[in-house]
Amino acid sequence: MSQILANDSVTWQSTQQWEAMMAVLQGTTDIIAVLPTGAGKSMLAIVPSIMEENMATILVLPLNSLIMDYEHHLQQMDVPYQLYQGGQDEELNTVHNLILTSADKAQTSNW
Repeated sequence: MSQILANDSVTWQSTQQWEAMMAVLQGTTDIIAVLPTGAGKSMLAIVPSIMEENMATILVLPLNSLIMDYEHHLQQMDVPYQLYQGGQDEELNTVHNLILTSADKAQTSNW
């Protein structure tokens, strides 16, 4: 993970984070990771979005305040992302591999 993020100070937060990341990187199944705050759930979406070309990672967050937190952290980490705002009539034009949206916007007919 430290190589992918080009940051030697990055470490695994828990054994469960490592196990979930290995499952994510295998890409054979969907992953549901229930981990406490600060246990590294964010990396489970960020790392594949950096590694994969031509594949979108969509992160549906329950609160707009979490989206703002993610935007701040992604900007600090220099990780490209885009925000799905909803109300877009055409198909989502993926510019970056990581797409953030809120749970309410992901329930629209356009989504």
